[in-house]
Amino acid sequence: GLFVATIGFAIGLDAGVFNKGLSRLLPWLERVERFSRPRLGLLFGPVGDRLLGLVCTVLALIVVLPIPGGNVLPAAAVAVLAISLVLVDGVIALVGYALVAASGVAIYLFAGVVFRVAGEVLERLREVVS
Repeated sequence: GLFVATIGFAIGLDAGVFNKGLSRLLPWLERVERFSRPRLGLLFGPVGDRLLGLVCTVLALIVVLPIPGGNVLPAAAVAVLAISLVLVDGVIALVGYALVAASGVAIYLFAGVVFRVAGEVLERLREVVS
């Protein structure tokens, strides 16, 4: 908590805003901690941890892309996977991987729409130029 507070205040976050956000977040984290226990350990260890790290790295690259609303699911997936790693809870990790899959589907659909619209725009430009 202190590290997050220090970073938040260093970038100009108001203490009242920080405390309000923290007070809203803590009950959720406490529920997750009550629910959580070490399980499905095969998702962790040398191979599982590296896979999780690779997935989070790819998601981090997606989060920084300028896609309106396109970073919400990947960011949520990274957060859930990070919590699963800290708590060594495979069930939470599976929820995180489900969010990864949902992110992939959403990005695929968004890319399809973008390419379709771009194709239509190019086609109309060709008609205008011709």
